[in-house]
Amino acid sequence: MTAPAPQILPNWPGLMGRRLACDYLQLSPRSFALLTRMHGVAPVDCAGLNVRLWRKADLDRLIDNLPARGAQLAPEGCAANDGPPAPQVDDLAAQALARAAQRAKRP
Repeated sequence: MTAPAPQILPNWPGLMGRRLACDYLQLSPRSFALLTRMHGVAPVDCAGLNVRLWRKADLDRLIDNLPARGAQLAPEGCAANDGPPAPQVDDLAAQALARAAQRAKRP
């Protein structure tokens, strides 16, 4: 079974739901989740509405920051959106180990 063709729109909206954002980047939902997490791109808070929308501008910055095939990656932790850098995997692992050690010391 073949996957449905991505939507083709001449003017993509400024905010996109996950499916449309996946189509925009031409990625599967799983690859989209991995790539956005790796590059620190998160959905925006829509004034308390229960929706998850991604800014087209953040997705465009993510695209612009991707290295060419075979090129070296940009420094880790560089987020595509203007927020703080994404945590380093080594930092997260060290933090998890420190928490585990603290729990082990408890009586």
